[in-house]
Amino acid sequence: MNTSSISNMLYQNVGDAADHIIKIIGGLIHINTIFIASNDGLNNVIMRAYNRDEHLVEEGSILPLELSYCSLVINNEKTKSNMPLIIENTNENELTRHMDVTRSIGGGSFIGLPVRLRDGSIYGTICALDRNTYKFSEADIQTLETMTIFLAYVVELEKMVTDLQQKEIELEQARLKAEKSAQVNRNLLAIMGHEIRTPMTNIVGVADLMMDSEIDPQQQVYMDIIESSNQSMLTLVEDILSFSHMEEGATKIDQEPFDLMHTIHEVVTSLGTPLDDNPIALKMNTNPSELPLIYGDALRLRQILINTLNALRFNSVGQLTLSASTAISDSDNNVSLDVTVHNSHMTVDITTLEQLFDSLKEANDMSWYQQYGSIGLNLAISRKLIHLMNGEFEMNSGEQGTIIRFNLLLPQYISFENVDIIS
Repeated sequence: MNTSSISNMLYQNVGDAADHIIKIIGGLIHINTIFIASNDGLNNVIMRAYNRDEHLVEEGSILPLELSYCSLVINNEKTKSNMPLIIENTNENELTRHMDVTRSIGGGSFIGLPVRLRDGSIYGTICALDRNTYKFSEADIQTLETMTIFLAYVVELEKMVTDLQQKEIELEQARLKAEKSAQVNRNLLAIMGHEIRTPMTNIVGVADLMMDSEIDPQQQVYMDIIESSNQSMLTLVEDILSFSHMEEGATKIDQEPFDLMHTIHEVVTSLGTPLDDNPIALKMNTNPSELPLIYGDALRLRQILINTLNALRFNSVGQLTLSASTAISDSDNNVSLDVTVHNSHMTVDITTLEQLFDSLKEANDMSWYQQYGSIGLNLAISRKLIHLMNGEFEMNSGEQGTIIRFNLLLPQYISFENVDIIS
């Protein structure tokens, strides 16, 4: 049996199931009229009807619930115990002989069962009637009972499918809303970064001009503070923008030849000036002859080194050491760059360490920030850039202090002809 045949056998909705049920009952019970009705507590709707000889019930007709036999089925004490309501003669029965529907179609035999759902609510009824006296056999009753249970399962299944579809719609709407909100935030962040960066760059320029003019020593101290603070703010803005770009997958890794030794030396030199209130010695334990010309993204490597060093120099009095080593593969001439940044006195417990990496995802508890500051942002940027460059990153902290290690596999740039070295 192919998929198309199976699909044709499946019910598309409750109406399809009701059609099938009517055909089954009509083939097994030789009574004049069989119908399936749904109700909403106010009205009774004839979903499907089968009239063998006399046309007693009209499919699609709607009656107020209290004017139909279905109301008797739903409210009858027997049906509350899942037993059918059976009336041998509607003209003589106290429940039906005064009803308009009895006068309309005349007396006869009637049976009805509620379609009860798992939560106890009643979806509707399955009923059968005949103007002639009809004796309902045990087999007839069992057939009707089976069909009501079957219809209840179909109704439950359709309800579940409808709920799932509604949840899918809600999830999709929530996703679109979240994406739109994220895009708005990214746009706002980019605009704010630009608006903040522009005047701060101007401040740096003015500060440089003033420092070149004749100023007394006290003014020189003030200008140094202005320039240092402004540079820190510019770095923070750049870090926030970089993180935002990486989060949306907009960061690209360039491939250009550059001098690895010069890049590392430049970073160490730029960060090596001790702060007045927190002097930190920066040492580079490397052999210049082991650092070849390589092929990669010098700007991103510089950013990784600066952010990693800044992460371990914040609010610390320990000695900060940067160690770099290289190993050249004999098979493909790739250069394995291993970098270790070690702060001998700074320690971070394991719980806080994990929190630092997740700080930008879950900001419910920011108590660690007073002690560790922007370490989380610096580490997040470094780790993301390292992963973008297919490298490895790890961080450990203990009695020996805090150590960050990362490894990058970079192609060695062998040809030295017409090389534009980024330095």
